[in-house]
Amino acid sequence: MKNRAFTLIELLVVIAIIAILAAILFPVFAQAKNAAKKTVSLSNLKQIGLAWAMYGNDYDDYTVPAEYTQDGWNTYFTWYGYYNTTTNTLDQQQGLLYPYTKSNGIKSDPDFSNLVKSTKIGALGYGYNYSYLNSTDPAYNYIGISQSQIEQPSATLSFGTVAQWDQSDPTPDLVGDGFIDPPSQNDPTLQGRYNGIANLAWCDGHVKSITPVYRSSPALIQYGTPYSMQPYLANNLGDASPIPIPGDACDLNMTTYLCDPATQSLYDQDYELVKPGG
Repeated sequence: MKNRAFTLIELLVVIAIIAILAAILFPVFAQAKNAAKKTVSLSNLKQIGLAWAMYGNDYDDYTVPAEYTQDGWNTYFTWYGYYNTTTNTLDQQQGLLYPYTKSNGIKSDPDFSNLVKSTKIGALGYGYNYSYLNSTDPAYNYIGISQSQIEQPSATLSFGTVAQWDQSDPTPDLVGDGFIDPPSQNDPTLQGRYNGIANLAWCDGHVKSITPVYRSSPALIQYGTPYSMQPYLANNLGDASPIPIPGDACDLNMTTYLCDPATQSLYDQDYELVKPGG
C-alpha cells in the first residue's frame, strides 16, 4: 500500500487556514487581555477607595490630605508614599493610605508602566481629587475636609486613572501623577488608557468606567498660553464632565487667570463638593 503525503496544494491550504484563524483570534486575545487589565484596574481603585474611606473613619470623617511636608519642603507625605527631595527617593510604605491596604501593588495600574517614562512616582497610574477633597491651612499645607461637606458622594470622584503631559520638559512627555486635576485647571489628566476608557472611584465607594471628555478646541489654554491639544488626544488625556468642554474651561473669554465661580462650577461638577443648583 502506497504512503500518501500532503500535496503542495493541500499544505498551502492548511497554512492559509491557520493564518486566517490567527488573524481572527489574535485581536480577540488582545481585547481579552485589555479587558482583564481594565478589571484589575477597577479592583485596584475599589481598594484604594475603601482605604480612603477607612482613613476617614479613623480621623473623625476627615479626608486624607493630598500631601503634607516636613523640613521645609525637603520631605513630604502623600496618599501614595513618602518622598525625600534630597535623595529623590519614594517610600510607598509610608504613604498615608498604606496602613489600610498593606499593599503597594494596587497603586500601580496594570497597563500604565509601559506608557510613561520613569518619574519619582514611577508607574503609579492613579490620581487623587486633591483640589476639592482638601483645603489648606494658613501655612498653605494641605489638610483634609470633613466628609459631611461632600454634598453628593456618589457623584463626586475620589480617584481615577491618571497621567500628565509634561510641558515643562525640554522634550515634553507623558509622566505619572498622583493627582487628578479638575477641568478648570486646564490640564487634562484623566487617561482613557483602556481603548479610550478611563476608570474612576467615587466618594461613596463605587467604581465605574467612563469615556473621558476631550476639549472641543484645537488649543488648550494654560495660564494664558495656548498649547496644542494633539498630544493630549494622542494619549487619551481628558476630563470627567457631564458636558462638553472648550479649550479653556476656566475663563471662556481668556481675559483673566481667575475662574468665574459659575463657569468653574459648570465644568467641575464631577469633582466639586457642592453641585450646581445645590
